[in-house]
Amino acid sequence: MAAIVALLLGLLIYFKNRKSERNIAFALLCLSTIVWQLTWTILFNIHDNGIAAVLVKVGYSGIIFLPITIFHFAVKYAEKKIDRIMSYIAYAIGGILLIVLWGTDYYIKGDYQYFFGYYPKASYLHPFYLVLLFILVCRCYIIFNSKLREKESSVFQKDQARYLKMSVVVYSVAATDFLANYGIEFYPVGFIFVVLSLGIIAYTITKHRLMDISVIISRLTAEIISIVFYGTIYLILIWLYRINVSTNTDLLFVLWSMVYGTIVGRTHHPVRLFLQTTSDKLFLRGKYDYYKELSNASARVGRKLSLASILGILYETFHDVVEISSPRIFLPENFSDPQKPSGRYVVYDGEPFSPLTDGPAVAVDSPLVTKLISSRHTEFMIKEINACLVTPCMLEDRLIAFFALGPKLSEDPYTDEDIRLLEVLASQVAIALDHTRSYEKIKNDYDANEKKLYDTERLLARSEKIASMANLIQEYNHEIKTPLAIMKSKIELLDNEGDIGNLNDFKKYMIEQINRASDIVESTLRLSTPTARQEIEINLNDVINTSLQLFPPSGVHLIKELNPTPLIMGDRDDLQTVFINLIKNAVEAMPDGGDLKVSTYSAIEANKAVAYAEVSDTGAGIPEENMEKIFEPFFSTHVTKGRGLGLSIVFRIIREHLGKIEVKSKVGVGSTFKMQFKALKK
Repeated sequence: MAAIVALLLGLLIYFKNRKSERNIAFALLCLSTIVWQLTWTILFNIHDNGIAAVLVKVGYSGIIFLPITIFHFAVKYAEKKIDRIMSYIAYAIGGILLIVLWGTDYYIKGDYQYFFGYYPKASYLHPFYLVLLFILVCRCYIIFNSKLREKESSVFQKDQARYLKMSVVVYSVAATDFLANYGIEFYPVGFIFVVLSLGIIAYTITKHRLMDISVIISRLTAEIISIVFYGTIYLILIWLYRINVSTNTDLLFVLWSMVYGTIVGRTHHPVRLFLQTTSDKLFLRGKYDYYKELSNASARVGRKLSLASILGILYETFHDVVEISSPRIFLPENFSDPQKPSGRYVVYDGEPFSPLTDGPAVAVDSPLVTKLISSRHTEFMIKEINACLVTPCMLEDRLIAFFALGPKLSEDPYTDEDIRLLEVLASQVAIALDHTRSYEKIKNDYDANEKKLYDTERLLARSEKIASMANLIQEYNHEIKTPLAIMKSKIELLDNEGDIGNLNDFKKYMIEQINRASDIVESTLRLSTPTARQEIEINLNDVINTSLQLFPPSGVHLIKELNPTPLIMGDRDDLQTVFINLIKNAVEAMPDGGDLKVSTYSAIEANKAVAYAEVSDTGAGIPEENMEKIFEPFFSTHVTKGRGLGLSIVFRIIREHLGKIEVKSKVGVGSTFKMQFKALKK
């Protein structure tokens, strides 16, 4: 019986999709199980030593490949390169063991006699096979367990991995059979656990969609049960006829056989449906309790604004919960652009959630649309689009969309409860789709005009700079007058040579003041004058490395943590200026040495890639009262070194790149400047 179950599962899965490597791997696992179980069944009921010796080797041929095929299945589930290589090696080792088994007695030699019959003795190489089995089973467990723990895995994938991991644990218990190979009298019950393991995988297949064969298994099982049911009744009737009427196949026998055949023909289909749906609800309750699932789908749809997300939920619900054949969702052909009139409703595909240009369409003034708008309820048997029922998604007097559904795959009829829940779902979908249409329009408008928006924001950034130029000029006048006044006073003292002191010192001092004035003029012009920008695709890591070469930090410990980041659009010279200024400020904040850390990383925010860069130091830090002033022109806490323009230039460049800059600082601990840039759209 166990072998027959394995045979049916293997054939069903293989013929469902003969090109699927995962299906093939599972079918091979079932085949290994069948070879072992059938030969063992015959072996325990045979007394010819020659035939028994051959059957032992046939059975062990299947046993050798049991752990290899289950590992093969796990590899096709996880699809990792290292495991694929390992599976090839495992099959090669299995082939070697097979040759050893049939060509020598190094694997199996002789037998033990137990209360249940003869059992083969393990020879020299048998422990090597046990080591292989242990390694492969442990690796299967690790594969499924890692899939269960992956953060990227969906709830659905985690459910798959959980059941598959359980199947490996159950499968490993079958290794108790090998105790009998080493002289321990233990009844070989491993077949129970192997078949139970296959059953758990089959449960995963039917309930968790590892392979979509649930309907086939359910229908075939119900078909077999109904045939057995009618066949049993027929055999009982024959037995009663022969006892009570006649042992001959006479006219009366033929007549009542024809009557019985007519009854079977009339009742077989409803009986099969009854058995199928009853078994489904008993054993696959989570899958077929779709009343709860339809309600959950309504709630999930209401939380989505993306058209793809809403369509994904609907198609998943129709396919996997209610198991409807050929579900289709009709939307206006220009759904995402309400400015364009839509003359018809078209099918939006399940993936990639876009309209089918060559699919069926329904005109907005067709009798079907008019009927749906007027009735606001489900319509049945619509031949126009070959649908079993059509449910409208109405919002006020507008037909936002409609579902066109085929019959259930179970062949159950739609009930009043089904219709009610579908109409509740349709009402929720109408609201969500109406909101989505506005969202999609805004999103499309934004994508189409993103460059224009970029230019506008950059223009605004420049306008902000121009608006602050009046204050800048006042500060500039004050700053430039200071060194000029000092130089003037020193020059006036030239008449009194005794007060001047050493002429060389005077010369050095004057040059310092002139350089100071020149630096102020150059930095101010850099801040206030628009320059010709050359925006290109830039890698932040390349800019940082170049900046560190141009201004190598000395006297500090440099820590670089440059991770891969998406490309951005920007001016290379401007961005180098940003990092040189920040690195220079960090070094100056640590006169006694410290850690200078430069790092980059990326993130996804609002479904868009963002590149980040940080420059951190362990210097004196910035007092809280100065935090709001650090980006103002001419503000500096360095009396001798600073001009107060470096961070203003940094802020201006970051703003022109439509980026953001944030500062976190604590006195005595250090400061961190964090910059954010939009990634380049490809």
